[in-house]
Amino acid sequence: MTESYDKIIAALMERISVLERELAETRKLLEEKDAVIMAQSARIKELEERLGKNSQNSSMPPSSDGYRKARPVSNREKTGRKPGAQPGHPGGGLKMPKTQRIEDVAHRPEECAGCPLFGSCAKVAPGAVRNEIDAEMNVVLRRHYQESYVCPRRGGAVVSGKFPEGIASSVQYGAGIKALAATLNAEGMMSVQRIHDFLSAALGLPVCTGTISATVRELARKVSGTTRAVFDELLKSPVNNGDETGFRVNGKTCWLHSVCNGDFTFLSVQEKRGAEGMRSVGFLPEYRGILVSDCLGAYWQFPSLSHAICNAHILRELKGIYENDPKQAWAEELRGLLREMAHARNEAMRAGASALPPETIRAFRTRYDAILERAAGDNPLPVRQPGKRGRVARGKVRCLIDRLREHRDEALLFLEDFRVPFTNNRAEQSLRMAKVKGKVSGCMRTVSGADDFATIMSFIGSVKKHGINVLSAVKDAFLGNAYGVLFPAPTE
Repeated sequence: MTESYDKIIAALMERISVLERELAETRKLLEEKDAVIMAQSARIKELEERLGKNSQNSSMPPSSDGYRKARPVSNREKTGRKPGAQPGHPGGGLKMPKTQRIEDVAHRPEECAGCPLFGSCAKVAPGAVRNEIDAEMNVVLRRHYQESYVCPRRGGAVVSGKFPEGIASSVQYGAGIKALAATLNAEGMMSVQRIHDFLSAALGLPVCTGTISATVRELARKVSGTTRAVFDELLKSPVNNGDETGFRVNGKTCWLHSVCNGDFTFLSVQEKRGAEGMRSVGFLPEYRGILVSDCLGAYWQFPSLSHAICNAHILRELKGIYENDPKQAWAEELRGLLREMAHARNEAMRAGASALPPETIRAFRTRYDAILERAAGDNPLPVRQPGKRGRVARGKVRCLIDRLREHRDEALLFLEDFRVPFTNNRAEQSLRMAKVKGKVSGCMRTVSGADDFATIMSFIGSVKKHGINVLSAVKDAFLGNAYGVLFPAPTE
């Protein structure tokens, strides 16, 4: 009997051992499935956030929106005023321009047509006058003659006049035609073929595409010295804006780097985006002022710089976080705080101040820190999984929180130094035309062509900031006075 019990107990123990192994395997399988589910949930959330992102709530460019264009939403606070001119605005309308000639066109009554008494009837004062502003595209043929004389003071030697500089051929295009072609290509973003078609139709001048291309290259040479002077002026500026964007050149992605302020723009095409490309531009290693940027890490590799961060980027990222996850209420709260700061700064600037009072800045910083402290608690650092190596992925939300905490002073510098703008829009605006050029041309075919484009747009961008007519400035450049367009003549 005892022997029988021992067999039963042994069988039960063996069964328990088997069940324990199965249980351990099941637990391991469940843990693996839990890990897979967590990874898949994180991936689903990431993809949902990616689908929910657009140019209005992230740093994605407008071109990435495709056909599902996001409705534009302004970050400006509502003032309660109606759109348009406010009461007391002087207003404006279509004004009479300066004209080379005025044509008077009289319109007789229909009843006078064929009337045998016309001419004998009394004429009364004119009725209403309506002015029509129109334009005619005319071509001027300017003939340059070289006059020669027998000079008695030189013993009867023949002396001859000299042609102006640039008049070197028996037939050539003048500065006006060159300026029009080059401006249409650079500022108008028209292709060389379309410029050829336009000049043929409008002026009857079938300027060949090779001549147009050569004209653009000539303009780049004419303004290159002026853009170098622009570079030097930006080095003297206490605050500048910096940005970069992809630019297709010869089938490869290069980078168009921009440095600008309210008066000048300098552009440069480089093969690299980061610190290597920035060193090749040559500006940041020499600059000693404040640079406003989008917080790209490469900018922090230049220790001589002081930094400010674009808050427009931060506002868009905060908006995207809240729209994709309404539980992240801190994002909307911080967004409102930044807008409140901008409003306070604008009011102080209108009052003539150069910075907010120190106690106001401290109060804003305290609220800023409190919001991010709460955000960090709601989004704790992920725990490293057993057996995993390398850095633990923090996720975009936690990365933004850490970045805003680490660079608080740079993000809020606009409160204590009103020379620093709230956004980096100046630099972004200086690069937008490159996207238009890419859509028109696809890419720049040569590196030299890309460099010429950057040089010309540096000149044109600076000209527009000074309120100077672009076509007139380009014509002056062809006449050899590119420097005088932007800078006063040096005094002796």
